[in-house]
Amino acid sequence: MQKSLDQLHVFCDDNKNNIPADAFSKFASAAGFHPTTHVINFDGKLKTIDDLYPLWNTFLEKEGISLTDTVAERSAGILLPNYNPTERIMVGVALKKIRKELT
Repeated sequence: MQKSLDQLHVFCDDNKNNIPADAFSKFASAAGFHPTTHVINFDGKLKTIDDLYPLWNTFLEKEGISLTDTVAERSAGILLPNYNPTERIMVGVALKKIRKELT
């Protein structure tokens, strides 16, 4: 998730995307992570990678920021990374087993 936040930060700072200069720091505040280190707060809104894209879209709507279709597609590519679902399931199973054995 931090990698996606790093990439989104660079993306937002790029002037050719026409995103307001303070948008990323406001998003960080709203989502609950540090705007420069991208460390996610335990009590923040980001719990899984799947939370990034909906939170970003909600933030854009609340702030009245409209993105061109191309910029919106590129930001979606950053916030919705391609991952192997099988790996995700295997990691989930492994974590459950570890939690069960390390009570």
